[in-house]
Formats: sequence, structure tokens, C-alpha cells
Amino acid sequence: MVTKSEQPAQQAKQQYSFDADRQANLALATKAKALSHPVRLEILRILAACDTACCADLVSNVPLAQSTISQHLKVLCEAGFITMESKGRMTCISLCPLAAEDTLKSLRVFFGDLFDERTEAPCVPLTLER
Repeated sequence: MVTKSEQPAQQAKQQYSFDADRQANLALATKAKALSHPVRLEILRILAACDTACCADLVSNVPLAQSTISQHLKVLCEAGFITMESKGRMTCISLCPLAAEDTLKSLRVFFGDLFDERTEAPCVPLTLER
């Protein structure tokens, strides 16, 4: 028996059932989240300009606290965009170009699938009432 407090969660599960693309959707969402912050994009640009950088290099180029940059690096690393390797007291950070290529490929597949499933009906712009 489903209790009253469990009903909204149960309804949400019934309204949105994951299909065969669940893992692909989750992976793409993780990568999109990693790319959704301007600081993380700037970190990727800096890393693209060099082979490897240490955390101190990023701190000197990005006007944020080291702890904040470390959190952004963690997100990028979890999404697979960078690798981090400890060398003594330093952490060396490198860009993973294959991750960007894989993300572009996933986006093309995702949007291609959306447009393949789309009907011929024209898009109607939404207007928000005040």
C-alpha cells in the first residue's frame, strides 16, 4: 500500500518512465551540467591553450579562491572533461579532448533523434501572461 506521503513520488515515476536511452540521457545531462557554468568554460579554455596546468596556474588566471576552483575542477573531472594527477604537492590538470568529441557526438544524436520524432506542425512561440 502506498502511503499519502509516497504518492507524489509514485506519480512522478509513472509520469516519466525512462526508456532505453536512460544511460545516454544521464551521461549527457552530467556533461551539460559541467559545461553550464562560465568559470568551468574558462577553465577548459585555459587548459586547451596548454598541455597541462597545475591548480596554482588556474588560481592565478581565474579570480576565485582556490577552494572554489577545486570544486569546479571536481565537476569537470566527474564529467570526464579533465584528468587530475597528483605529483608531489602539486596537482597537474589536463584536458581530455575525447570527452569533448564524445559530448558533441551525443548532442548530435540527441537533437537528431528529437527532430526525427518531431511532427510537421510549426512551432508556436510561447507567451507568458503577467
